[in-house]
Amino acid sequence: MDDEGASTSSASDSETQHHESAAAEHGLESVKRKLCRLVASSLSVTVPGLDVEPMLEVSKPGFGDYQCNNALSLFSSLRGTGTNFQNPRSIGQTILNNLPSSDIVESTSVAGPGYVNIVISSDWIAKMIQDMLIYGIKTWAPTMPVNRVIVDFSSPNIAKEMHVGHIRSTIIGDALARMLEFANVEVLRRNHVGDWGTQFGMLIEFLFEQFPNWKEVGNQAIEDLQSFYKASKIKFDDESSGFKAKAKQAVVRLQQGEDRYRAAWEKICQISHNEFDSVYKRLGVELEEKAASMAGWLPDQNEKEYPKTTHVGFGLVLGLDGKRFRTRCSEVVRLVDLLDEAKSRCKEELIGRLTENGKIADWTVDELDTTSEAIGLGAVKYADLKNNRLTDYTFSFDKMLSDKGNTAVYLQYAHARICSIIRKANKDIEELKTKASITFVHADERALGLHVIRFQEVVEQACADLLPHYLCDYLYSLSEAFSKFYASCQVVGSPEEASRLLLCHATAVVMRQCFNLLGITPVYKL
Repeated sequence: MDDEGASTSSASDSETQHHESAAAEHGLESVKRKLCRLVASSLSVTVPGLDVEPMLEVSKPGFGDYQCNNALSLFSSLRGTGTNFQNPRSIGQTILNNLPSSDIVESTSVAGPGYVNIVISSDWIAKMIQDMLIYGIKTWAPTMPVNRVIVDFSSPNIAKEMHVGHIRSTIIGDALARMLEFANVEVLRRNHVGDWGTQFGMLIEFLFEQFPNWKEVGNQAIEDLQSFYKASKIKFDDESSGFKAKAKQAVVRLQQGEDRYRAAWEKICQISHNEFDSVYKRLGVELEEKAASMAGWLPDQNEKEYPKTTHVGFGLVLGLDGKRFRTRCSEVVRLVDLLDEAKSRCKEELIGRLTENGKIADWTVDELDTTSEAIGLGAVKYADLKNNRLTDYTFSFDKMLSDKGNTAVYLQYAHARICSIIRKANKDIEELKTKASITFVHADERALGLHVIRFQEVVEQACADLLPHYLCDYLYSLSEAFSKFYASCQVVGSPEEASRLLLCHATAVVMRQCFNLLGITPVYKL
């Protein structure tokens, strides 16, 4: 490399190190964690003899930004102990008086029976957003108490196609993995895809009978896995054929490692893997398989020790009849068919709307296809993830593909609209990040800014509780806050254009990160 190249490389490395250092400096605690530390400090002075956890929640509109709710429970604990506190409100006032000074807090007040309301500094909110835009959304990654996590996924059966029954474990598992990875946790994505049970002997023996030259025929021998499995099962259940005994003996030979049986097993596994991978690829899910069985390595689950396991349970996917989602002929719905229909419906609606608006000529065939795929698959994922994973939910294309209410389609439109506003302004956002500053003139823009900086604490809570629907709730309320802001605050052409463009961009950045954590591909025009 010549001197000029070496010099350029060195400068680039130096700049990268500077940004990494700055990112580390600005990648601090969430707003809620910062406030909890202030409240904890106050509580240690207010009730020095008690070990009290801060009770801090987001306030209702009109009562500050956050609210400390410790006073009531503290008064109940202190009653009858000769305390000098006359009532919960007096405890709340003392908590307020003992709060350390901080540039985060703009004002405080006590309401009702001792609720301590805290208003965040508007200047501090603006600075938080500006720093994120300069140093990146990764600086808002939460900090978790673990370094490595194993996520066990949908585990489909070899030689059977993936169906709707696999959708929840796949989508929920992927969202949890993405959230934890964002929090700088090493995630091992594992997928156990079956064992060497009787079904393998059944499939192998059927393969040998139907295709004596199966090696030459190749994948065409089992081109349709579902049909192949059903046909072999029919013969297996026919007691008169003697096939069941041969299938059981095939399992023994497979387990003993006979070459012919091992090769047939590998061929069936390969075809199954190809089918699974095509579905996982469409869903944007990355997995590893090779499961290890270990005994006696887990501590008592009642202890706060690591490693530990958590069962991530989830409800059923129901049809409109309230029963397990199946086809009209009572067969389980193939997952690939479900994804195809979601894309097809989105494409039909998109083409119709663009044609009606006279904008169809602005779209290429590839754009229509990729956008329909992104919206359709995103809608399926979001319809699942927006529910508490422990509850059942009803699968309805009409509801999940609606552009109104809490749906991925509505959120995609909201994001595309923000991108359109920024494009219309025709300003260099990267230049604005360093030359302009965010200021809040209107109450609705401050409300939006406050909601933007709450992103970190929401992801933190979602990771801690393993509940992705927290993130969906946040994403929907963020889009609602943006709509309210845009309705009352002119952006392009206003005296506050630069500031409001940065706020628009920050909202879009956070929305895209939420989409990413949920495994949804954002679209930039609609």
